[in-house]
Amino acid sequence: MVEWFAFGGTLYRRERLALDGQRLFPDEAGRQRQFLAPAEINAVVAGLASGCESAAPVSRTDPYAVLPPMPSSPVYRSVCGEVWFHVDAASGAILERLDASRRAYRWLYQALHTLDFPILATRPMLRTALVVILCGCGFVFSLTAVVIGWRRLRLSCSPHGAKRNAG
Repeated sequence: MVEWFAFGGTLYRRERLALDGQRLFPDEAGRQRQFLAPAEINAVVAGLASGCESAAPVSRTDPYAVLPPMPSSPVYRSVCGEVWFHVDAASGAILERLDASRRAYRWLYQALHTLDFPILATRPMLRTALVVILCGCGFVFSLTAVVIGWRRLRLSCSPHGAKRNAG
C-alpha cells in the first residue's frame, strides 16, 4: 500500500511493506528510510506550542504509552510545558495531546478499567489474578441478582402471590 502525507512542509511517500514494515521517501539525501527523525518531529511540534523539549521515544512500559498504528513504529513524546504530544514516527500523526486533565483522566478512568498500574504492569501474574478475582466477584453479584429476580417472578406468578399483591 502506498500513501502520501505532508509533514513539516515536506511531502512523503510511505510504502507499507507488511503489517510492521515500511519505507519512507524522501530523506534529505533522497534515500529511503523507515521512520521520521526526532529532529523533524521537533520542528513540527515547535510550531504547535512553545517551550518544547526535544522529542524522546516513549517506552512500551511507560505509564502513558500509546500504541502506534504500526506495531514496530516508535512513538515520540514532546513535552511543551504542561502539554505533551505523542507523535507516530511512521506517519507523523499526532496520536495524543495530553494536558494535566487528560493525564488525571488516564489514572482515574483508564487505569481503573484496565488495571495497568505500573506495579501491576511489572507483575503480570498478579494483574491476571486480580482481574480473575474481580471478574469472579462480578459474576457472584450477577448471580445474586438472578436469584432475587427469580424469587420475585415466582412469587408474583403463584396464586398466593397474586392475591397478596392485589390486596
